[in-house]
Amino acid sequence: MSHEVIKSVRGRQYRYEVQSYRDPQSGKVRGRWKYLGRVGSGAVRSRPPDSSPAPTRERLLDALATLLDGHEFSELTVSQIAAQAGLAHGTFYRYFSDKNAALSAAAFRIREEVERSRPDLEVPAGSPAAERARIRDWVETILRAPIGRPGLLREWYAAIARDPALQAERVSRQSESRRAFAAYLQRLNDAGRISLARPAEFSDALLTAIEGAIRGLALDQKPFPERTITGFADIFERAIFGPAAEAANL
Repeated sequence: MSHEVIKSVRGRQYRYEVQSYRDPQSGKVRGRWKYLGRVGSGAVRSRPPDSSPAPTRERLLDALATLLDGHEFSELTVSQIAAQAGLAHGTFYRYFSDKNAALSAAAFRIREEVERSRPDLEVPAGSPAAERARIRDWVETILRAPIGRPGLLREWYAAIARDPALQAERVSRQSESRRAFAAYLQRLNDAGRISLARPAEFSDALLTAIEGAIRGLALDQKPFPERTITGFADIFERAIFGPAAEAANL
């Protein structure tokens, strides 16, 4: 399974193709990075030149996400995706090898959206008010990202269930998220901002709850109402920090 990544380096954007594979020695899922060229430049490897590559690619991904709200992935064809995007059939293959690669890229786009907006959990602990705001922002970002793409989310979970490599990648990402969140909670503990007996177990419980909510969204095909998102943020805040502190203590 491969997907395309755009990285910014000193104000310039570069395109890479990342192919997932399992390391035979460690058993871990890793990525092979292939440089494709600079965004907006004429020197792009392995793809024909295009006057506006990013918008065209995004149109294809948007078209796939739209179609998945009313169709099963197995029913869709490349021609349907291209037609939905208002593009010629052959244009699809300038960006993706097949519809599975497009599905991977569309799901990765959601992940990128979450990771771009996610607050930095590795900074030194701030005031209780700042940390409460950080947690709420983090939870709301995670839950809002897939709201408009329930069909895509459903099919991505189905793809993970079929593909052992995707399963392993998901487990690896979940483990890393738990580790980072547990380390953040431990720093808050050490700074006296909170008082948790077992931050690692607490991290597992909270993140399992939010992963279950997102899986439920994929199954129900109904976006989270705003009250659900706010409610989850309230749960995280109260579970970590306790009842709202008096203004004088913030």
